[in-house]
Parts: sequence; C-alpha cells; structure tokens
Amino acid sequence: MKNEIIRGQSPEEHDNPISSKGELIASEDHSLATRKSGLVKRELDLIHEQKKRRVQILMATGKEPTIEGLWINLLEEKAGEKYDFDFVKAFTANDILKLAQTNKIDIFMLFLNNIPFYSDYPHYNISPDRDGGWGTSQGGALQLVTHLKTTYRRPVVTFSAFSDIDIEEKAKQAGADFYFQAPFGLDNVSEALMICLERLS
Repeated sequence: MKNEIIRGQSPEEHDNPISSKGELIASEDHSLATRKSGLVKRELDLIHEQKKRRVQILMATGKEPTIEGLWINLLEEKAGEKYDFDFVKAFTANDILKLAQTNKIDIFMLFLNNIPFYSDYPHYNISPDRDGGWGTSQGGALQLVTHLKTTYRRPVVTFSAFSDIDIEEKAKQAGADFYFQAPFGLDNVSEALMICLERLS
C-alpha cells in the first residue's frame, strides 16, 4: 500500500502528524495571546487616560513667551502623568477677563508687570501709565488679582519685577496664593504649582 501524502503537508509533517498539528495549535495560541495582550494594554491605557484630570491653566506673561515655555515644560515634567493640561494664553488684562468668563480656568499664572491695560479696561477706574498706546499698572494688576480670586475662587500664582519692596505683601493681600519676585527659581515655582494642583482635588 502506497504511503499517501496529504496535500499541503511535507513528507516529514505526514510522518509526524501529531507534531505538525501541535506546532500549528501552539502558533495559533501564541497569536491569540499576543492579540489579547495588545487589547488589554490598550484598555489599560484608555483607563489611565480617563483617570487623568483635565486642568486648564491661564498664562499671562505679556512680552515674555519664553517664561510660558518654562512653565509648560515644568508642569508636563512634574505632573503630566497625572494631569491633562490645557494651556490658555492671554496678553492683555481684557483678554484675561474674557478668557476667564468663557473657560473653566483652574489656575491663573500672571506676570503682573507684563500685563498691559487698555484705557477702556472695564470694572476698575484706573489710569495705567501709557507707553506707545500700552500701559502697565501695579494697582490695576493687583485689582485684577482680587477680581479673579473673588470671582472664580481658583489658585492665583503671581510673578513680577516691580521694584516696590512691599509688592509681595500687596499681592497676597489682593488674593494671590503665591508671589515670586523675578528672578525666581523654578524649584520654588514647581513646589507652588504642585500645591495648587493638590488644592483642586
């Protein structure tokens, strides 16, 4: 009787059909396990993403865009795994008011002496110093801090290069949670921002 070789199998596979089928089953099991592992990993990634709290931070640095980059990198490095940050950038005092009204801002970061005020700035009767159509005002900036703090009750972190030696006390009296005089250390800023994030919980 001739040895019949089944089509699709080599003579070696035909001679040892159990081994051939076992290898096929093992290969299928491995492929299935790999797919399941990939799905589980994706599900865990999705769960992790869903657990990350979304935090919206308004940054107003005026003419210092480099500082914005420092703050963004700092927050992403220190807390990016736990929080999903959305950075909102403002330039003028009017911008800050409008963005605060139309967004759910969690933390305000303001460089006080870099915030320009238009002469038609609402809410406050101030006369900022004019410089080429723009002006900054310590009094106006502090009033802005008070408005943001009392209206939205969210952390306000302030920075400035004002020469007034009492500016830190004035900023805190206005409602600022933290004040940093330029030049400031990033470690101190980092610690303050982590405290602000904890206060949101």
